[in-house]
Amino acid sequence: MIRGPLLVAALAVVAATPGPAAAVVVTAPDLENRILATGLNTPTALAFTPDGRLLVAEKQGVVKLVSRRNAPFGRVILDLSERVSTREDTGLLGIEVDPDFARNGFIYLSYTFDRNPTALGAPKTSRLGRFKLAKGTIVGGAGGEKVLLGPVSRGPCPPPANDVHCIPVDLGYHSIAAVRAATDGTLWVSVGDGSGSATASETALRAFDEQSYAGKLLHIDRKGHGLRRHPFCPGERDLRQVCTKVFAKGFRNPFRFSLAPDGTPIVGDVGWGSREEISVVQAGRNYGWPCYEGGIQTPGFSDFEACQELYALEGSEGAAEPPAHEYERPLDGAAVIAGPTFPKSGIARPFRNAFFFGDYTMENLFRVPGGMASPTGDMEIIATGLRAVDLRPGPGGTLAYVDIAEGIVGTIAHAPANKTPIASVEAAPAYGALPLRVKLSAAAEDPNGDKLSYRWRLGDGERASGRTVRHTYRERGTYVVRLIVSDRHGARTLAAVRVFAGNTPPPGARIVSPKDGYRYVAGRPVRLRAAARDPEDGRLRGRTVRWRVELRHGEHSHYVGDGFGRTFRFKPLRDHDADSHYEISVVSIDRHGLFQSGPPHEITLRPQTTTLSLDSQPAGARIVYGAAELEAPVVRPAAVGHRTTVSADDHFVRDGVSYRFSSWSDGAPRSRTLTIGSEPMHLTALYAAAE
Repeated sequence: MIRGPLLVAALAVVAATPGPAAAVVVTAPDLENRILATGLNTPTALAFTPDGRLLVAEKQGVVKLVSRRNAPFGRVILDLSERVSTREDTGLLGIEVDPDFARNGFIYLSYTFDRNPTALGAPKTSRLGRFKLAKGTIVGGAGGEKVLLGPVSRGPCPPPANDVHCIPVDLGYHSIAAVRAATDGTLWVSVGDGSGSATASETALRAFDEQSYAGKLLHIDRKGHGLRRHPFCPGERDLRQVCTKVFAKGFRNPFRFSLAPDGTPIVGDVGWGSREEISVVQAGRNYGWPCYEGGIQTPGFSDFEACQELYALEGSEGAAEPPAHEYERPLDGAAVIAGPTFPKSGIARPFRNAFFFGDYTMENLFRVPGGMASPTGDMEIIATGLRAVDLRPGPGGTLAYVDIAEGIVGTIAHAPANKTPIASVEAAPAYGALPLRVKLSAAAEDPNGDKLSYRWRLGDGERASGRTVRHTYRERGTYVVRLIVSDRHGARTLAAVRVFAGNTPPPGARIVSPKDGYRYVAGRPVRLRAAARDPEDGRLRGRTVRWRVELRHGEHSHYVGDGFGRTFRFKPLRDHDADSHYEISVVSIDRHGLFQSGPPHEITLRPQTTTLSLDSQPAGARIVYGAAELEAPVVRPAAVGHRTTVSADDHFVRDGVSYRFSSWSDGAPRSRTLTIGSEPMHLTALYAAAE
């Protein structure tokens, strides 16, 4: 419970532009959107201290502390970016505050470890670390970490075993994710399968192995040890063993979960090709991945022997546990974000005894009356336009969220009558030589039509009032200008903007090599080089030159990772085919935090391709290529270096004749792993008439 919050629920804060405040549309008439922090760099997770301060984790490995004094931008209290991988789904993804924080000061961070974060490509590992926050600083800084899970820092992980404490991340997907603290001080941690996302890989079967951390929901103590009443190896007394820490298994990417008021875990598992799942998780149960997505047997995996054995248990005690709720993934994707279940009393009616979850890709926020375990009413959408990646109970009985796309933390709050004003502030110019004469302009509206008042704090000790203010900055520095907009009923909004006095932005970094349109080979590193200068700082290097790598797959864009420095390398993923390409961008930022004046310089990298022909004799057999179900014969382009799985039907019927699989034309088994070479490939599944 949050007591005496410093971030008062009535005090919302918004960015320097109207975008973040206007992006979210709250459809429930008795609720509204309020912003607590903005200007964040790919925020991923949030937590609150007992006195109401906000902790925000950023994907690159930075933790910021936001209080009433430094809102809305906050300040950095920990930087782990030198050891955090940001490739694809990985990064600093989880943060939690110990329930006894007032006494011990513990906070917990879950992240993917990387000895060289600027080199994207090699297998990684994940870990859970404990830090101590005291008097607004992390004791010992990055060196003050106590590793609770995942001490192995170099991938790939060895084969699973009870004494192998390695959390695998093979291809940049489905790493360690959320961490939640129970009221008794124990910790719950969700871990993805650490496998790829585009192909049916046998490594995903680690989700069933009780001696592997992959694909699990874990339950541990503050030291990282298992608990006495562990479900999977009840005879094991050594609580350092992996199996003693496993509470449930069979998850793909349990990115977010929560603990219901009675302590039951509610897990959202992000799907592969067909279903998103929300499960009310029980001890010792198997939740089916990779053999099931929801109630569907998973194409590409269904031929695996382990899946056939699990299917044979349907209807028995050993069968996979179905989710409490599942929904279909649309063509443009989905990503379920499980949120909290609020208590039955002591809270505003819209939140009372309700479960909340979001979908990052669909940009919706849902409410389930009665909770997920026993809903009492229809599920409803309460907000749209929200790219939430974390949902937690917020101050004053609100629902707090992290919007990674907008770089904000906000709350959905009860507002049955008077709504909070909406405001933004603009500085013109926001930078320039001294003395810098700036016009500060507020754009504000009140949802109830009330008259508004404006109070400015100009960052240099001066104050002002009115909708528009002119001010001169005479000393070089970076000033945070804050504007409080209030209505006549006392509802307030804080808007802010930075002014860079005595500074001008860099003209912009440019990519020197490779050239636009470069053809890459999947799995083979690509070296990037840029040039960047700043009028005041000269040649820029290190973290002042920032790269972004995005993968375009069909109509979708997938963030791959960030890099820093004039040179940077990444390894194109082997699990994406010819329908994918990379978009590379670079920007420069000076040492004061002022971004370049122009847009990012961008180039496109496309795969080298060849021709792949898949056939059957006789024609007409179903062939599963990656996650795609095809009917032979089929000819398609394939990316050189791409690695995937291919399987043919065990048997099929054509013209009334039943045929059974014999072999592939090159002698390979029915289900096989295929690596695309540079030359055209032709494979035929051979069948014989069944007797």
